[in-house]
Amino acid sequence: MGQIITFTGDSGSGKSTLVRALLDYNFGLVRSSTTRKIRSSDLAGEYEYLSLGEFAEQEKQQAFIWATSYAGNRYGTHYMCIDAALRAAEPQVMILVPDVVPLLLAYTADVVPFFIRTPPVDLLRERLHQRGDFPDSIEKRVASAGQWEAQ
Repeated sequence: MGQIITFTGDSGSGKSTLVRALLDYNFGLVRSSTTRKIRSSDLAGEYEYLSLGEFAEQEKQQAFIWATSYAGNRYGTHYMCIDAALRAAEPQVMILVPDVVPLLLAYTADVVPFFIRTPPVDLLRERLHQRGDFPDSIEKRVASAGQWEAQ
């Protein structure tokens, strides 16, 4: 049976950088779904990009183990993607917001969660800018940075 390693933390904390490095060592990637636009920094196979209508229809069909809104977009992971990850021979990785981890742990005990701390604000702004975030989005994310660490 497979194992899922999760990385959680604020935008720009380095989650994708860590996962990208693990993928070079034969880790698999659990695909999630989102309604947001593709970014050049997205990992290959990280997301299935859906319209709001497609996402809503799949959510209505209860296809997702979890679904949430973040920064004006919808995110979720299909049960079938989690089940496939648990059947995989190699460890699987995924990037999650912290409040989703308990839902995943309620579904399977084969989860190893890691929380990545938020970098200093100047570095956070630089990382978000480098990945192509718009200035208003950067400021919203900076303003909310660290909120999960306080929990």
